[in-house]
Amino acid sequence: MLHLFHGEDELSRSEAVAQLRGQMDPALGDLNVVTLPGRGLDLSALRAACDPPPFLGDWRLVVVQDLLPASGGRTSRREEAAPAESLPPGLEEYLPQLPGTTRLVLSIPRSLPDRHPLLRLAREVGADVRHFPLPAGPELGEWIVRRARGKGVDIDPRAVDLLASYIGNDLRLLDQELEKLAAYVAERGAISRADVETLVASVREASIFEMVDALGGRDRRRAVVLLRRLLQEGKAPLYILTMIVRQFRLLLEARELEAEGVPPGEMAREMGVQPWLAGKILKQAHNFRPSDLEAILAQLLDIDVGIKTGQLQGPVALELFVLRWAGR
Repeated sequence: MLHLFHGEDELSRSEAVAQLRGQMDPALGDLNVVTLPGRGLDLSALRAACDPPPFLGDWRLVVVQDLLPASGGRTSRREEAAPAESLPPGLEEYLPQLPGTTRLVLSIPRSLPDRHPLLRLAREVGADVRHFPLPAGPELGEWIVRRARGKGVDIDPRAVDLLASYIGNDLRLLDQELEKLAAYVAERGAISRADVETLVASVREASIFEMVDALGGRDRRRAVVLLRRLLQEGKAPLYILTMIVRQFRLLLEARELEAEGVPPGEMAREMGVQPWLAGKILKQAHNFRPSDLEAILAQLLDIDVGIKTGQLQGPVALELFVLRWAGR
């Protein structure tokens, strides 16, 4: 049987594979499990893994990790992949011949469009097809709540918002942090915002986001105060610069998406941020002309090169930048 797992949610794809392994006879260990790399998948290697009968057990499991079907074209960032994409050589002929005692998993690290030939072929052979996209917007918050409950604890909505804001849809990292939080609040049974602020490293770095937020809001005084505090705390200038670059790239992207007529809900998904944050970024973006945002990003590149080559002192360059661009 063929199992086709596709989508950017690597955690869920891995867990789906683990569920299949869990159905096998544990006494046989890995004797009936074969893992193959998807990059440059060789049909002869695939057949050598799939064709032999299982050893003592009822079936064998063959997992092709991170298969990337060849693509014959590209699309705009909001369109699905082109239908011109093709299958790995020989796969179309082989899959209908797959032995009934073999479960073949093709794990693909991106979402395939409905018209992709691999999806068509999978449906023709009666495959188990599952789509694992990364959750975004409200779906991410719902995922966090479900994951926490799966670990035996509840989670306060404010804690959910905090995790979603500062970790985003890095699901493996979110899962690790929730595991840690669940152990921390075991007897209490509920994760609070204070727990997240105490234990999650990325949230403890929130002051950097406050600084770039002040910068985007053109609050010069607050931005300078926060910048100096970050430097006094030992934050590396290049790290601060990276966060500033990210903020202004989001501001420019927001202006571009707005000009293209992208609705707010889709804008959040495009930018990979929570809907409330997308609205905030768009509001900040209106503080700058698109030409200003392009000039800012060019200057930030110059600062990056200057710091790395020793031509600029990081703290001085950053403060001059803030003084120039944070004022109204």
